[in-house]
Amino acid sequence: MKQIVLATDKLPSLSERYKFIPTDELIAALTEYGFTLTSFTQMNKRNAALKPYAKHMFRMKRRGSYEINEVYPEIVGENSYDGTTRFYLMFGLFRKACSNGLVISDATIASISLVHCGYTLGDQIEEGMKTIDSGLMTAVQRAKDMGDVAMNSDDRLLFASKARPEGSKYEPEILLTPRRYGDKDAIENLWGTLNVVQENLIRGGNDFTYRQGDHTRRNKTREIKCVDRLISENKHLWDVAEEFMT
Repeated sequence: MKQIVLATDKLPSLSERYKFIPTDELIAALTEYGFTLTSFTQMNKRNAALKPYAKHMFRMKRRGSYEINEVYPEIVGENSYDGTTRFYLMFGLFRKACSNGLVISDATIASISLVHCGYTLGDQIEEGMKTIDSGLMTAVQRAKDMGDVAMNSDDRLLFASKARPEGSKYEPEILLTPRRYGDKDAIENLWGTLNVVQENLIRGGNDFTYRQGDHTRRNKTREIKCVDRLISENKHLWDVAEEFMT
């Protein structure tokens, strides 16, 4: 993981009511509950002095966690020290085969919110842990259920069309190209389609052409690195997948 520099207090311009919740303390507390840190991402800032306060995201796996088909559940945390967000604990799924990290929509499993005013960190963690175990089990079961939903070519194209970000200049088919041999058959079910589309969307690097006036332009899809977009695009993908479950 890249070196992460976090502030040791809130942004000085914030009010006294804003309670500083150190991310490293929450990670340490979750470690006591059997979780291990697997990744950490921090939002870039043009002003380097503000980066230690910027929004950041981390993922943690419970040691000895249950898994289905090399997919295991994770906790996904989001926090900032500049007042731009609450401290959220969301649920995610990690697929070993391609190192994909999905974030589950709040419509399926509600996020746990830790507020920056009025409550101690310990109290909020203890309260949040009451729902984490059931949330992790629900996440894995939902992935298994998606694997039971068959997807034909028309279904896959519709999925990719709904998943493609608004304003994209590339055709949705570009998101349906498996990046590894093992996914060629897996894409015939909803879980496989979700993973293939997610990997192409998040990692980028796909060549495409588009028309601009009388000219044909060439371009590549871009990797998504921004914390906000990583979370929002992942949740949108999950919402699209849920539409195919009904």
